[in-house]
Amino acid sequence: MLNNPVMKLVQHLSLSYEISLAIGQSLDLKEMLGNIIKTIVRKTSAHRGFVWIVKENIEYVTGAGFGVKNYKPNNTAAVLAENLPEILQQEITVIGDDNPKFGPLCYYRTGREKEIILISINNSIIFHLVFGRQGVAGEGVANVIKGLGPQIANAVSACINYQKVLAFEQKEKNRLKDALYHSEKRYRLLTEKALVGIFLIQDKKLRYVNPKLAQIFGYTVDEMVNKMDFDKLITEKDKPVVNNKLENIMAGKELDASIVFSAYRKDGCVVFCECMGTKTEHNGRPAIVGTLTDITKRRQAEEKLRHLATHDSLTGIHNRAYAVSACINYQKVLAFEQKEKNRLKDALYHSEKRYRLLTEKALVGIFLIQDKKLRYVNPKLAQIFGYTVDEMVNKMDFDKLITEKDKPVVNNKLENIMAGKELDASIVFSAYRKDGCVVFCECMGTKTEHNGRPAIVGTLTDITKRRQAEEKLRHLATHDSLTGIHNRAYLEQVLNSLKDDSKSFPLAIIFCDVDRLKSINDSYGHKMGDKVLKQAAAILQRCLRKDDILTRYGGDEFVAILPNTTGETVETLIQKINEAVNRYNETGTEVPISLSVGWEMAESFQRLKDAFTTADYNMYACKSGTKKPKHV
Repeated sequence: MLNNPVMKLVQHLSLSYEISLAIGQSLDLKEMLGNIIKTIVRKTSAHRGFVWIVKENIEYVTGAGFGVKNYKPNNTAAVLAENLPEILQQEITVIGDDNPKFGPLCYYRTGREKEIILISINNSIIFHLVFGRQGVAGEGVANVIKGLGPQIANAVSACINYQKVLAFEQKEKNRLKDALYHSEKRYRLLTEKALVGIFLIQDKKLRYVNPKLAQIFGYTVDEMVNKMDFDKLITEKDKPVVNNKLENIMAGKELDASIVFSAYRKDGCVVFCECMGTKTEHNGRPAIVGTLTDITKRRQAEEKLRHLATHDSLTGIHNRAYAVSACINYQKVLAFEQKEKNRLKDALYHSEKRYRLLTEKALVGIFLIQDKKLRYVNPKLAQIFGYTVDEMVNKMDFDKLITEKDKPVVNNKLENIMAGKELDASIVFSAYRKDGCVVFCECMGTKTEHNGRPAIVGTLTDITKRRQAEEKLRHLATHDSLTGIHNRAYLEQVLNSLKDDSKSFPLAIIFCDVDRLKSINDSYGHKMGDKVLKQAAAILQRCLRKDDILTRYGGDEFVAILPNTTGETVETLIQKINEAVNRYNETGTEVPISLSVGWEMAESFQRLKDAFTTADYNMYACKSGTKKPKHV
C-alpha cells in the first residue's frame, strides 16, 4: 500500500467497492465469504486470509492465499478460542512476529510473514489476515473492512435465513409422496391429473410418465414411455451429476434423493427441473420412481431477486442491504412452488397397500370432507392441529378449525368446488390448533366421490414458519438496517402511490441532513457516527405525527412526508424538532447533534416532483447558511 494520501484513499475506495461486489455474488454462505476473503487477500497483498464464524464455538469457514489449500484449522482454532473475548472486544487485533501466538495463527511460515490482523465483525465473524509487512493497521485496511461490517453481517444473516427457508420447503416437497384415496383407480386418476411430472425409470428407460411430465418436455406420453432413455433429456453439462445420483439411488446409498438440473425440451429450449426420486420395484425388478417440477420461472425470478436485493435502485450499483430481499417477487415464486407442491397427488406405485403407506407417512396433511365433516385425515394433518386422528375423523366439522375472519372465504371456496365451479382450488387461511394457537395453512382441494356421494379430497400444509420468514424479509426490504425507520425504496413506493391518493394533499416534504457526519466518523469512528444517525432518527420520529412517514434517504439524509398539512403546521413541527435537539444536546452527550432542514408544500401530485426538488434545495441552502431555518 502506498503512503501518498490520495493514492491511499483511492485504494481504500477500490477495496470497499470490490468487497461490496463480492458480497452480492452468491446466496451460499461459504461461497459468499470465500469471494470476500479472496478479494481482501488480492487487494491488500496479504499472504493468506481466513474467515471464522463465532457460534457456540469458533468455526472455520473458508480461506484464500498461499498454503490455504491444505489448511488444517484445529491448532489455530484453539488459539482463537482461548483469546476470543479479547479479540471480540478489541474488534481490530494486531499480532506481531515476536508474539508467542504468532506461530499458530500464522499457520504456514515461510519466514516472510511479519504481522497478523484479526478483524471482528458484529461479534459473529472474524477475518484473519497474514501479511508480509508491518504497520498494516496504520494503512487503514482494517478500518475499511470494519466499516463494511454491517453489510457483511446483513449478508451472512440473509444467507443463513434464505438457506433455512429453502431447506424447510425442500424437505417438505421431497417427502410429498401421498396417496389420497383408498383405491388404485382413484390414485391413477390423481396421477394423471397431477400438476407435477411423475415418472418411473428402469434400465435407464422411462417406463411410465404422466401427462404433465410429457408436457414439460414438449412430447406426448407415447413418444416417451418405453422408447426414451431418461438421460436423453438432460443437458451434457449436468448429465454426469444426474447419472451419479441415479446410481446412488439404485445402490441404496440415498433413500430419498433430490437434484436440480437443466434439460432439453423437444423444441431445443432449455428448462430447469427439480427432481425427487426413490428406489422401488417394477415387475419384480429394481426401478426408480419420482416427481419432476419445471422451476424455470422460479430460477428466472430468483435471478431477478438477487439483482434487486444487491443493487441500488437509483445508481444500479451494489447497495448496502445485501439480500434484504425484494421479497414481494420472491413470495410470489414461493407461492407458485407451494401450489405445485400441494397439487402433488401422486400414485407412484400400483398397489393400494403402498399408497396407504405413503399417505400415512406424508409430510403434508391429507383430508376427505363429506357433509362438512372430516371423513379421513392422515397423521400429519392431525399433528398440524394438535389432535389425534380419532378426535377428528367423523367427529369434527372442517370449519371448526378455521378462524372466524377466514371462515366465510373458505366456506365459499368449498361450495364452489362442490358445485363444480372450481375444479382444482387452492386457498391460504388461518386456523386454530387444539391449544388455541393460530397457524397459517395452504390448502388444495378437488371434488371426488366417497361411498357413492360427492366429497372433497385435498392436501393441507402448515406454512406458519414461511409466513414469519416472509414477514421478516418484507420488513428488511422496506426498512433501514441501522436506524430501523423506512428506507429509500419504501419512500419511492409511497411517492408513486400518491398519484391515486388526492386525499393526502396538500402535503409537505421535509429534508433533514445530519451536519458534520463525515467529520464525526473521521474523529470518533463509525460507531459514533452510527449512534448520531440513530439518535437523529429517533428525535425526528418522536416529533412527527402518527400518520407522517419518515425515511432514511441517503447516508446522512432523512426525508419526511407529512400528508394533509399546512405550512404553519410544518413551521411548528420544525420548532419542535429544534427544541428536542437542544434538550438532547444539553444532556452532555459526547457528540452534539446538528440538523439542517429544508421543506416545501405540494398542493397536488403534479406539484410533487417540483416540491421534492425545492425541499432538497432549501435544505442545502439552510446547510450553507443562506436560508432560514439555518440549523436545528
